[in-house]
Amino acid sequence: MDHVAPSVLLCLFDGLPATVELREPQEGFRFGVEDQGMIPLRNMLAPNFPTDLKLGEQFRSGVPFGVLDHLRTGTGNCRVLNIDSLRPALQTALDAAHGAAVGAVGPADLAMQMVKVPEAIRFTGPNGVHA
Repeated sequence: MDHVAPSVLLCLFDGLPATVELREPQEGFRFGVEDQGMIPLRNMLAPNFPTDLKLGEQFRSGVPFGVLDHLRTGTGNCRVLNIDSLRPALQTALDAAHGAAVGAVGPADLAMQMVKVPEAIRFTGPNGVHA
């Protein structure tokens, strides 16, 4: 195994590996959206309400919310989040996902919704499946 460049890792195997997993670093938090500008909504209410989800856990049904619908033009023609538009729309989506009112969406709630989980991909040998 050798880093041939800062962004290139070369690995040679003696034979076929059983499993190879490539993943982003698990350290720290980062915020972002999925490829289509969506985020999966997370449980904002106490555990066991409305399901057995823990606080902050993603809804299993993969309830998506479109963040890119809430952008505005900033300085220098760059795009930035329009919080005045985002907060009420997010609150409406969270109320619908929970089936109950979650209350006002504050900064910590917004941050919890925007946390991006590090991605990973696993390749298994010829007798396994691609996950």
